[in-house]
Amino acid sequence: HLEKDYWTKMKDIPQRRRRIYTHFFLGNGIGLDKYVHKRKFDKITKGFSVSEKRLKWFSGEAWKMTEIATMLKRVSGWTEDRVVYLEGPQKKKFNIRPLFVPSVPHSNENITFYLGFTFRGPVACNILVKK
Repeated sequence: HLEKDYWTKMKDIPQRRRRIYTHFFLGNGIGLDKYVHKRKFDKITKGFSVSEKRLKWFSGEAWKMTEIATMLKRVSGWTEDRVVYLEGPQKKKFNIRPLFVPSVPHSNENITFYLGFTFRGPVACNILVKK
């Protein structure tokens, strides 16, 4: 239902302004603490200017910050033909939209990523190939 509501709301907005905003991430906590709101990241990066924050997120440096890396849980998945998948309950295959499409490997690989949640559904952030 969220995706339908998303498209209802976004139908009149030009393509260039349609951004995917990640509101929550899967964390290492227990219970409701498993969900980390993006505002917690703002508290960690509040010492930086707005342009520095943007640069850190776009370059991927923010994911490497120890405070953020310890707060979030890395999830294992795989790619098939540049599509990211996650194994769910009962061996069900879930298609996960990548937040940054060029980060998806070209070949079929086992990967890890942070799982984010948007109004369009789950997204894969900071995709890394498993070694």
